[in-house]
Parts: sequence; structure tokens; C-alpha cells
Amino acid sequence: MIKFSDERLPQRFWDKVHVAESGCWEWKPGVSGGWYGSYYRDGRNVRPHRAAYEALVGPIPEGLLVRHDCDNPPCVNPAHLRTGTDRDNAQDRDSRGRNWRASRTHCSNGHPYDEKNTYWRYGRRYCRACNRAAVRRYTRRNIGVVSQDRGGAA
Repeated sequence: MIKFSDERLPQRFWDKVHVAESGCWEWKPGVSGGWYGSYYRDGRNVRPHRAAYEALVGPIPEGLLVRHDCDNPPCVNPAHLRTGTDRDNAQDRDSRGRNWRASRTHCSNGHPYDEKNTYWRYGRRYCRACNRAAVRRYTRRNIGVVSQDRGGAA
């Protein structure tokens, strides 16, 4: 069992951590970039939750990131952290209802995201009406260029 103030991390790390009632060990100074904070280690800035994971659990496998089971970005408690892929992280986000795009019912131009007007590409949804309008604009803008190129070639 890993305990708060574990000696594998320096005291200057622990001086910046507060134990919350939820059981989270919250990083208190200067949170930025999505509320994760920054910790200077080995000549570079790292995310505090990554530093805690590497020191108290072990190395982070190549291509994986450290995810928060507690859904609290400043938390550095290794019991609340685990590694996973970007896809795992996105699935966590979606299952917790934090995907702002998923809750949108209309595109930015006001067209509904319904079965008839929506298509999916690379895991993301798009508006058919907006796509048709973009294709029309592109065609109008470039059709003259195409005609001139064809007519000018001898």
C-alpha cells in the first residue's frame, strides 16, 4: 500500500499536495493546461500525476497515458491513477458525460444532428447540409479555374 508522503518522491513534491475528503491527493500550486499542474523534475516540467505514477507505481509504457479513475485532474493519488490509451481516455470521458460534442443536437449553423442529416467519418459526426454547402462553394469558386486550364492548354 502506498502512503501519503512516500519517500520515493521528495518532500518538495508532498509540500504541494493536499489530502481531500474524497481521498484524492490534490496538487495545489499553479494548475494550468486543463487543471493538471506542473512539477519540475530532472530538468524539465512534467505533469504531477505522471511524476507520482512513475515514482510510486512504475514506468508508464510507451504510447500510454495516465488516466484518473476519480475524474479529478489535480489528483496525484496513485490509487486513483491507471494507464491507458487515448481511446480508453475518450471512453471514460463519454461514459462520464463529459463529451461536450456528444450533447450537441445541432451543428454550428443550426442544422439538426439527426439520422438523415448526419454522417460519420473517422469516429466523428458531420452535418450533411453543411457539407453540401461547402462542396457547392468550392465548385463555384474553382470551376472557372478548371475551365480556363482546359481551354488554355494547346
